[in-house]
Amino acid sequence: MQISDYFYPETTITSFMLGSYVLLNAYFRRKKITAELEGQIIADERSKRAFEKAGFFSFFLLIAVLMISGLANSAFKLELEYTMTINVILFACVFSWMFIGNYLDKKGDA
Repeated sequence: MQISDYFYPETTITSFMLGSYVLLNAYFRRKKITAELEGQIIADERSKRAFEKAGFFSFFLLIAVLMISGLANSAFKLELEYTMTINVILFACVFSWMFIGNYLDKKGDA
């Protein structure tokens, strides 16, 4: 038995993506968490709307990237494995939702 028999790249990448998501989400939410621990309420209508807008942008980004990757796969015969490709694209779009939401939230503070 080789070590490659026990190594599953899909599981490793998925667990890395999940762990990265949890860490970055905690980093972006630290202001809200510390305010809630002190008994303050920080979520207002503007912040909620900013994250809703970010969700719309990320959803359309997800659809566009999936369409482009499908067209590129068929046009250039890239032979992409879609189970892995979709995980990576979804992972990128979740992080883009976090970054865009944080940007739109901070943009309104200035």
